[in-house]
Amino acid sequence: MMHAYRSLFAAGAALALLAAPAAKAQTAADKGYARVGVGLNVAKPLHLPGDNKPTNTWMGVHYRTNWIEMGYLGGRFNGNGKETEATENGAQYYLGGSFPLGKLGVGKRVVGTKGILLMPVLGGGYSYLKMGDLTASQVYAAPGLSLQLPYVLIDLRAMGVYTLDKEETPAAALKGFTFQPQLTLQFDGLWDVFDPKKSYDGHANGVNTSTSRTLVSSDANYDTYRVTTTSTPYDFDMYVTGGESFLAVTPRVSGGFNNATRGNTVMGGLGLSGRTYAFSADAFVEYGQLGVSSAWSTAPTADNPTPRDGEINSADLRFGGSRTAGRGMVRLGIDLMSLLQHMGVHSDGGGEGATKFFRVTGGYGAGYGIVNGPLTMMNPNQTEALNALFTPQPLSNGQVINGSLPQNEFSDPRLGRNGYASQWYFQVEAGVASISFEKNYYRNNPLANGNTITVSYLFPYKLVKEARKKAGL
Repeated sequence: MMHAYRSLFAAGAALALLAAPAAKAQTAADKGYARVGVGLNVAKPLHLPGDNKPTNTWMGVHYRTNWIEMGYLGGRFNGNGKETEATENGAQYYLGGSFPLGKLGVGKRVVGTKGILLMPVLGGGYSYLKMGDLTASQVYAAPGLSLQLPYVLIDLRAMGVYTLDKEETPAAALKGFTFQPQLTLQFDGLWDVFDPKKSYDGHANGVNTSTSRTLVSSDANYDTYRVTTTSTPYDFDMYVTGGESFLAVTPRVSGGFNNATRGNTVMGGLGLSGRTYAFSADAFVEYGQLGVSSAWSTAPTADNPTPRDGEINSADLRFGGSRTAGRGMVRLGIDLMSLLQHMGVHSDGGGEGATKFFRVTGGYGAGYGIVNGPLTMMNPNQTEALNALFTPQPLSNGQVINGSLPQNEFSDPRLGRNGYASQWYFQVEAGVASISFEKNYYRNNPLANGNTITVSYLFPYKLVKEARKKAGL
């Protein structure tokens, strides 16, 4: 894997040297360094703190600007020093700084859509580690190289992490140093294409009134209070940093990983998206691998064969797996930051209606889900035990289990069917790059209910065409 990384970046460096202009720009901005990147993060911890061994490649999401980075990584590990037989889930959340070394960059990009740039970058900050039931604070440093192509960023980082001491607690066993090579595949937020400006978003004025009571005296019959009413006037203009409304073609990748109760979800698709002022709309289709859990919290009975008031039984790890599936959905959302800005104040409702570059959206989606192909169980040796839940089943040891559980989509993960699908979602967007955190529901495939993270790219063809024309491309 590391040989592939080295080959990739050697090729990128050669292309960047060929693309370098005769005049040497000195700052990262001059060289077209992407101001915002959002995408997938892949890491391979060489070891973990304590006697813990990673059993798979850890995956997550990464977001960065010129100055700030944050992200998440999750994976499986064995707490007994073995490199196989995963026993628990692990997760790492980090927040820190990200600083391009502009003078050392080679090459140049123009409005994020043309050219190649190879830029050294320094990252570092605070990290929070969760290993099973144990948690610990960490500090990290992450020097790396960013290969910046048109629209796409590929960063190779050497992340060194030190877990801080937690003496006299069980988490003290996590103290130590961890090294984890990281590869992040990001979409450029295309700041230069949007060219966002500070624009007027309405005028707010009014009076905030508050009332307080103070006890003055008290006797056997009465309490006497002094009531004070305070009025505070407000009068100010509101502004946003944004630009035009836009329509976009939207490729997307959805994933749900490292859940002990179910197989991995990895789905890809294509959609059409619109953003205007505080409102968003998406329509998409996607297809791939859908994770399915083992059991429902409320077992079906003859009197209640479809117990829809239950949920996934996270303690049952026997029969989970994945199968080929797809879905189509329409989503509507609203920018929560705009709601908060206008909440609690009287506004004249004026403004230029700019669409924010940075958006935090919440919303709901509905559509149709399909299943196609058999379930691939994470533990195939449990097939006999699953069959035994429903019919009298002779076991290999000579015993017979008299199964009596009704067999349907609530009791057998193999029996999920096509039907209505929906989701609640929370989405963070920077320009055209988007990360969506989703809670999914499938009416006829309830054991597939669960969380996914989606990375998508809202390609605004009209805005890109105008920006390239303005730049003389």
